[in-house]
Amino acid sequence: MTAAIALRDHVIRQLNLADATDDAAERRARATFVVVGAGYTGVEAAAQLQLFSQRAVRRFPRLRRSDLRWVLVDVADQVLSEIGPFLGRRALAVCRRRGMQVRLQTTVEEVTQDAVRLSDGETLRSYTLI
Repeated sequence: MTAAIALRDHVIRQLNLADATDDAAERRARATFVVVGAGYTGVEAAAQLQLFSQRAVRRFPRLRRSDLRWVLVDVADQVLSEIGPFLGRRALAVCRRRGMQVRLQTTVEEVTQDAVRLSDGETLRSYTLI
């Protein structure tokens, strides 16, 4: 099984578990996806998986697109720093317009089974770290 298929299956599994629970905090955690790295690979993965999950959520009667939370984290001060500040700002605007939370100048401090603690002190409940 390729990594991409495994990742797709994981996202579907999390949506299924989010749909099945009556616990609002658990639903939120299952529908929260954290991607580390705002270079080409991270931005592309986050964007494509966000789009995939927004389409897939239609198959889950108890979930809405607004339940999904995609968070992109990077230590850099801009996304896609490889392409320069102008295009980086445009890419950031597109990500945010699509509803993605982008956390720049931020690192992952700790990862547990159900949470990701960031360097700014915030802990995101999530079962997915990409």
